[in-house]
Amino acid sequence: MKDSGKKDSILTVAGLLLLVGVFIFVFYLPGKKVGAQIQNEMTAAERDIQSVPTRVAELEMLHKKINDQQKYLERTEPAFPEQVDLHAVVERVSNMAKNNQLKISRMELSNLKATKSSPFTRRFPGHFRG
Repeated sequence: MKDSGKKDSILTVAGLLLLVGVFIFVFYLPGKKVGAQIQNEMTAAERDIQSVPTRVAELEMLHKKINDQQKYLERTEPAFPEQVDLHAVVERVSNMAKNNQLKISRMELSNLKATKSSPFTRRFPGHFRG
């Protein structure tokens, strides 16, 4: 009988150890890993939340810059005609150069990549008084 009681005690202890081992490997360790992942995600979310005011300020600054540039374009766009009268521009540049004792050595057409740009380049050699 004593052997049977010892055997039952050993089996009970072995069963408890097995249950503890199963609990640790099936529930505790995976749960701990998931808990760490959740904690990392929460930390990242808190950082994102804390950066919202900075991002809002950056967006407001960019919005202000865009509005300023839009206002500048609205002010300056009327100064550029839709169609450039090349003959009149060349004549005016030539007259201005002549009136200021400048010699135009070369005037050539440029590539029109940007809208509303002057389609030629000018070079004025000489000595200039400022």
